[in-house]
Amino acid sequence: VDGFAEKQGGQIDKYITDDGVSGSKDPCKRNLGVLLDWLHKDDILIAAEISRLGRDLLMVMDILNHCMKVGAVVYTVKDNYKHR
Repeated sequence: VDGFAEKQGGQIDKYITDDGVSGSKDPCKRNLGVLLDWLHKDDILIAAEISRLGRDLLMVMDILNHCMKVGAVVYTVKDNYKHR
């Protein structure tokens, strides 16, 4: 993630981890929920891979939809994915 941000010419303002918390939990019950509330237009969320956002497709789609509604961009490094 650090290397990806550096290659994009950006800097990371905030890191979150959910060590020991199941990815199947609702994002609002994880640190990810705090980050999602914090996102604004043109912010960039970088994840190592898309599976780090959620454990099932519906949850990941909801998170991506939220990011799209606020105008944030999502990159995943291993998947080489960009969502705007």
